Amino acid sequence: QYFSDSLAKHTTKGMKERVMNGFPNGDIPFGYRRHDKDNTAEHEGYVYIVPEEAEAVKKIFQYYAGGGWSLSRLAAWFNEHGFRTKNKHQLKDGNGQTVTGPRPFSLYSVRWLLHNPFFTGQVKYKEHLYKGTHEAIIDEGLFNSVQARLKAAKGRSKTFSASYRLYLLKGLA
Repeated sequence: QYFSDSLAKHTTKGMKERVMNGFPNGDIPFGYRRHDKDNTAEHEGYVYIVPEEAEAVKKIFQYYAGGGWSLSRLAAWFNEHGFRTKNKHQLKDGNGQTVTGPRPFSLYSVRWLLHNPFFTGQVKYKEHLYKGTHEAIIDEGLFNSVQARLKAAKGRSKTFSASYRLYLLKGLA
């Protein structure tokens, strides 16, 4: 138990130190790639921009900020242009088969991209943001306007409002 607690403490400390130095923990989002270990030691662990993916990320942020584009329409745009997610997880398809590897974009993957502050040149650890060593794809003004639109859109759905739901024992229990 002591070893396990000590390992958890040191791992957390190392992850926080890494982020404070501007390096991301975990997977790198669409639009970026990590330098391979085969590259020189000075670049190992650094992240670089993939130009065609970065241009697509800029466009979806601009389209969504401008209005008139839904998350599902942005996902369709990604898929029409041949882009795929950087999925590494095993997922079940409609037939119950296990599928791994890049997948078509969905509205959920687009929403995750639009919420990710990594594109502004920052790395996140828990709820804190730190200046990253990677180059930003979009500026913070565009990111903040997209966040405002996402927040406004979140409250529009009537299906999730408690006043529209009927509960059998409402007011009795």
